[in-house]
Amino acid sequence: MSGLPNDPRLPSEAPELTPELRDYVLACLRAARPSRLRTQAIDAFARTMPRTTPTSPLAPVDWDGLETEAVRRGITLAELIAELGSDDPDPFSV
Repeated sequence: MSGLPNDPRLPSEAPELTPELRDYVLACLRAARPSRLRTQAIDAFARTMPRTTPTSPLAPVDWDGLETEAVRRGITLAELIAELGSDDPDPFSV
């Protein structure tokens, strides 16, 4: 059988997770058919991703301004926030 852990053709150490390899793994996870195993893989991969911290403190939220803007547009505050999006890109979004 090929591919056993003691197979001399396999590298002795795990490869470094370069940005290119990380993007490839994410693409494979996104393309996989939805399943329990896929969900577990995404969860495990997300736990191993480095956490980024903001370089400066977060600015306070102007809730009154957001509510005023939502009323002006005729949408809910939740819809406005969804339109504004997140500062952090979702690594698993398609």
